[in-house]
Amino acid sequence: ACLEASVNVRSLVQSFTLYANDWRESLPYWSAWQTFGDTGQEGDTAGLGWAEQLEPTMSTLEGLKCPSRTNPDLPLAYFMNARFIGSQTNFEFYQSLRLPMIQFSTQFVLTGDTTQPNLLSAPWGTSPNAPNSDPDDARWQAVFYPGEKRVHDNRGNSGPREDAGTANLGFLDGHAAGHKSEMSGELTWHGNAMLRWCQMGPAGE
Repeated sequence: ACLEASVNVRSLVQSFTLYANDWRESLPYWSAWQTFGDTGQEGDTAGLGWAEQLEPTMSTLEGLKCPSRTNPDLPLAYFMNARFIGSQTNFEFYQSLRLPMIQFSTQFVLTGDTTQPNLLSAPWGTSPNAPNSDPDDARWQAVFYPGEKRVHDNRGNSGPREDAGTANLGFLDGHAAGHKSEMSGELTWHGNAMLRWCQMGPAGE
């Protein structure tokens, strides 16, 4: 995967960890579409996006950008895993994932490349709203979905080329890795079950 993007993802995981240390093992909450500054403009849900909540733990906001998506810059290129806590709370807004809920820390995907057009504004996505500061995968798969296009090609290069190449992912234990598919058996979106992205929950959940 793109080296710079992998560094960004790893730094994001570290920021999430610092945040959890300050907030009694809770990660930032998720909600709907958010814009930086809590502007209250159309499409801006009340409250702060996860990136805004995380900002005090970050040395610079440049780490939220993808080095491959520079024409024009994509302000926030990565998603936060909200699918797990969403599945546990009937997808109610403003819910925070707590670290003790997660069993598979080395396989649990906490963050990674956002390629879902519904989560991004033009020209990178389909939303007419201002750039989103809260991309998450609670309602739409942010990565590993049919027809997905990724900016990091199969050779690990970065640039304008888009194909079903490498996704940069950050895991709860702190490591970052590039994955070409969710079939590897090395990752899950669920905290205590090894579930593929096409599975919403274990049997009976």
